[in-house]
Amino acid sequence: MTNAVALKKRMKGAELLTPKQRVFAEYFVSHYPKGTKKEAALHAGYSEKTCEKVGSLLTNPDKHPHVVAYIERLRDSASKQYKDHLRHLRRLDHLSAVAEDKGQLAAAINSEFRLGQSVGLYVDKKEIKVQDLSAMSKDELIKQINELKDEIPNAKTIQLESTEVEEKLED
Repeated sequence: MTNAVALKKRMKGAELLTPKQRVFAEYFVSHYPKGTKKEAALHAGYSEKTCEKVGSLLTNPDKHPHVVAYIERLRDSASKQYKDHLRHLRRLDHLSAVAEDKGQLAAAINSEFRLGQSVGLYVDKKEIKVQDLSAMSKDELIKQINELKDEIPNAKTIQLESTEVEEKLED
C-alpha cells in the first residue's frame, strides 16, 4: 500500500472533524499512554477552563462518534506500524534475560545495548572530515606535508626536485 493510499485510508472520516478535533485525536493517539485527554485538548487549542471536560466529551462515543472512530483508526494504523518493533524489543529483552541467567554477561550486555539502540538511547555520532587537495594552493600543500612529517617522526621521506626540460622540435 502506497503512502498516499494509506494516508487517504487513515484520513477517511477525518473530513467530518473540525481542525481542533483532528489535532486532539492525533495528539491523543501519538502521546498515548503518557498523554492525557486534558493535555490533548489543551494542545488542540481548547481553553484551560474547559479542556478537561472537552477531552472527556471528545472520547465519548455517544457524544462524538466520528472523533472516537478517527481515534480508533489512528490507533489501528499505529499498532500495525509498531507491532514488529514491539515484538523486536520483547525478543531482545528475552534474549538478554536468558543470557544473564546462563551467566553469559557479554551476550546480555550486548542484547541490552541493542535494545537501547533500538529505542534511541544510544546515537552514533561520526564526524567525517574530507579535505580536497586539489583546492589547496602549492604553499598550503607543502605546509600540510610538513605537518604530516612532524606527526610521523621516524618516517623516511624521499626528496625529489623537479626541473623543467625544454624540448626542441626539429622540422
